[in-house]
Amino acid sequence: MTVEARLIVYAVMLALLAGAGFVVNKWRSDAGKLPEIEMRLAATLAAQETARRIRAEVTQNYAEEMDRLRNKPARVIRVCNAPSVPATGTAPGGTDDPGAAGGELPEEVGRDIGPPLYDEADRADSLAAQLRALQSWVSSSISKSK
Repeated sequence: MTVEARLIVYAVMLALLAGAGFVVNKWRSDAGKLPEIEMRLAATLAAQETARRIRAEVTQNYAEEMDRLRNKPARVIRVCNAPSVPATGTAPGGTDDPGAAGGELPEEVGRDIGPPLYDEADRADSLAAQLRALQSWVSSSISKSK
């Protein structure tokens, strides 16, 4: 082999050796950063687990409250027809008509307004429960992120 060929082989070997040294040095540098990366990963995983736990807790509390609200029986509420007031504007006691005695209710019973009234109350309770659940989720998320 000629001198020039040997020099080329030596130059290539030296370049390969320098490249290998660079790679090993980079691996060592990266290995030094590994504890910090593992710590960040652990913190991220803990934050994700906390968020999952908060979400599950808030969802469970909301579902339980909605079940309680749905299982309340509707009571009957009847509206009685009130005796009519004379159109003359005079007091009912000033006429010859005896009218309804004080404290007496007419015998005609009005329609039951309980179901629609309680439907509206249930809707308001549902919205209030949803608001409480969302506020709980937001305040828990904020306090856990600090």
